Amino acid sequence: MKKIFLFVLSLAIIRIFSSCDCFSSCYILPQFTIVDKNTMEDLITGPNPRYFRDSLMQKKPSDSSFIHVFDDRLLFNDTVLLKLNSTDVDTVVVYYNNAKGDRRCCGGVFYEPQSVFYNGIACGYHGNIFLFEK
Repeated sequence: MKKIFLFVLSLAIIRIFSSCDCFSSCYILPQFTIVDKNTMEDLITGPNPRYFRDSLMQKKPSDSSFIHVFDDRLLFNDTVLLKLNSTDVDTVVVYYNNAKGDRRCCGGVFYEPQSVFYNGIACGYHGNIFLFEK
């Protein structure tokens, strides 16, 4: 009986530690840079930043409060409001494409950004970083 209990307990522990967060393992979260439309200067990390990294916040339209943006990645899978400072809020929409891959949780399918819209305008991208022109 003790062996069965230890076996079941070990299976439960393995299950807990091997489970994964399917959202983060199924979605490639888009990275972004906000640039000036005219000069293409980075408005967050450029020499004369207009916005500061610690002021970037995001929320889904249905959420009641904003959360910080970490590592310039947007944590959502549809529409998000991106708050750049206390007075400047923009809308970002991401459409995903199904892709085959070696992901544990998604049955071998994961989602990568297909197109990103910033305030209704399709964004360009460089590598895996989308350019939000402001």
